[in-house]
Amino acid sequence: NNNADDNDVLLYNDSEKKADVLDLYIYPNPNWGEFTIEINSAVHQPYSIIIVSSKGEVIFKAHQLIEKTIKVDKKIVSSAGVYFISMSYETNVVTKKVIVQQKNN
Repeated sequence: NNNADDNDVLLYNDSEKKADVLDLYIYPNPNWGEFTIEINSAVHQPYSIIIVSSKGEVIFKAHQLIEKTIKVDKKIVSSAGVYFISMSYETNVVTKKVIVQQKNN
């Protein structure tokens, strides 16, 4: 039993592992193409991040990260839409949805 909200997709291979060992927060969400990914984890090992568009295009990926905070800007997410951000460590994966809105001036 986890406390995941509607934007969470928690995947892990070992049912004995707790999903809260690994989590990420995205804020603000929704946003206009600039947001922060904050890693909340007991993991003190490098991890990978991948950002995929709703069309399945990988728009960003990085491996061997150790930072607990990642800033994403319009150089990475250049258009409005729904994106999926996955963080993985060993066999654990957490995926969250982020909504990028189009700013009307």
